[in-house]
Amino acid sequence: MPQRLPGILLCGCLLRLAAANAEDAAPLPAPAAAPEAAPAAPAPSADAAPLDLPAPPPPGVLADEWVQALFAIEADPEPKELAAGVHFPTSNEIRFFLWREAIQDLGGIQIGVGTDQNYFMAGWAKPDLLILFDFDQLVVDLHLIYRAAFSVAKDPKEFLALWSKKKAPAFAAALSASINDEALRIPFIVTWPRVLAPRVIKDQVASLVDVAPTLLGMTGEEVPSAMQGADLSGIMAGRNERVRNGAAFAENLHGELAIRTPSHLYAVMSRTAPKGPEREITDDCFIFNDLQADPYQMTNLAERGDQNELGCRLREKVLAWDRQTPWLAGSRGGVYGQGPQHDPPPRRNRAFG
Repeated sequence: MPQRLPGILLCGCLLRLAAANAEDAAPLPAPAAAPEAAPAAPAPSADAAPLDLPAPPPPGVLADEWVQALFAIEADPEPKELAAGVHFPTSNEIRFFLWREAIQDLGGIQIGVGTDQNYFMAGWAKPDLLILFDFDQLVVDLHLIYRAAFSVAKDPKEFLALWSKKKAPAFAAALSASINDEALRIPFIVTWPRVLAPRVIKDQVASLVDVAPTLLGMTGEEVPSAMQGADLSGIMAGRNERVRNGAAFAENLHGELAIRTPSHLYAVMSRTAPKGPEREITDDCFIFNDLQADPYQMTNLAERGDQNELGCRLREKVLAWDRQTPWLAGSRGGVYGQGPQHDPPPRRNRAFG
């Protein structure tokens, strides 16, 4: 029986828009009226077409209609070059604090370009929804790093500490800790001139453990039965030989076990059992996302009971894989394999199925 190896999914994506609930940036009290000193908004043009938008979102989980409206926005083409060839991971707008009094507790929706100045202003304005975007992919990626920091820091002091050299290892672990699709969808690019014809495969998800068996298959060598991964050479050669029904399994250091299909992601949460190295499932409906309808994972279908039949099938596949794939000899599981004292606290199982 093969032993468990860390699995990293390989697929492909390009993120263009980072949309985050303002709960990441600041608490969400009821919106307050704008101060009298606030500059008045310009009157809309008589020729301007009315925007077909749903009512402003309430604090908390973003409603489906808002998710769909945001995802319907088409991305601009990637610029051929940046202005002066310069990235701005920190803002060069040094006097944005002059807006503080004017935007204090405005609420509503804040839309911003750039990086850190948006989080300052969001803390002052306390918007119900914070939408951040940029034409520079580096800035978009940086917002994803900010999101990871907001998700693990308990207070501003801890948030600032994450960016220190001392906390760099812990921050790096946080960035890889969650089963987020943007961390999983990585292009698996193979080139073999005069042997493999150019093609893009979108209905098979690969895993890092598939690389070695695939290389053996491409060179005509037999794949040892002890190897955990699958031989994808037939798919790359154009033959319809999907493996694992097009899916792949993944896990991370914090006990999340997941199955990624071409269209969905389902994950359960596990921890080391209190009295031994064995693992136990603490939440069998941790994450369930329809990645075609909800590519930024804004809606957890497990909490809503949607697509129930598919969710049950994916859950059983994850649990079966967990039962059939033992840990490496001597591993205690848990965070960095250090045992139950390093595990996240147990979560209440949600009823599903």
